[in-house]
Amino acid sequence: MQRDDGGIDHGVPSPSRGGRPPSAETRAKISASLRGKTFSEAHRAHLSESAQKRPSRQHTEETRDTLRKAATGRRLSFETKRKLSEIKKGKPGHPQTVEAREKISDAKRNQTAETREKIRQSLLGRRRKFETIVKVVEARKGRKLTLQERAELKERVTKRRAKERAGAIDTMLWEYAVKHGLLSCVVQTYRITAEEILLLRSYYQHPGTERRPADDLLDRFSVALANVA
Repeated sequence: MQRDDGGIDHGVPSPSRGGRPPSAETRAKISASLRGKTFSEAHRAHLSESAQKRPSRQHTEETRDTLRKAATGRRLSFETKRKLSEIKKGKPGHPQTVEAREKISDAKRNQTAETREKIRQSLLGRRRKFETIVKVVEARKGRKLTLQERAELKERVTKRRAKERAGAIDTMLWEYAVKHGLLSCVVQTYRITAEEILLLRSYYQHPGTERRPADDLLDRFSVALANVA
């Protein structure tokens, strides 16, 4: 695309249009991919020199203070988070999304420590209804979900709960075997090696963090426990 000054616009964002200007090397890669060729070292040096002449963006004292607070782990206000997000994306957020997230942020920020603890205790061991999950997702998005989005969300929730049920059953089997001293019988009598027992122990003692053993091993372990119990 031809610019007003006679140059060629390669689609690289500029500070005047919002967004952070890329480095000289990045601009060279973008232009080279668009032109189908690489730049010479002389041209790269020219780009680097022109980039150094451009005045750097100076942070205000307010921005520095905000960054310091973020670095120390202090909670930022919704307005500050919104501004930082817009600076990072180079464009303002959607009004409905901003409004919905602001309401959620205000509600959380105004909660006392006692209220947060009550909510945490009430949610322990409690499974939310699917409609509640839908409402939470819609509040985050700031709009109603389409039928297709609801169906996809339903599928994800169903798969996650099935995995949680399977993990809970596996953990119960392991605790039963440990409690009744059945692990040595399983190793001696059935096709389960000591290395596989170590893998099972790592999986059951750290659910969600260790990779799930193969289904064949889990099935053999269940059958072995059923026979020796």
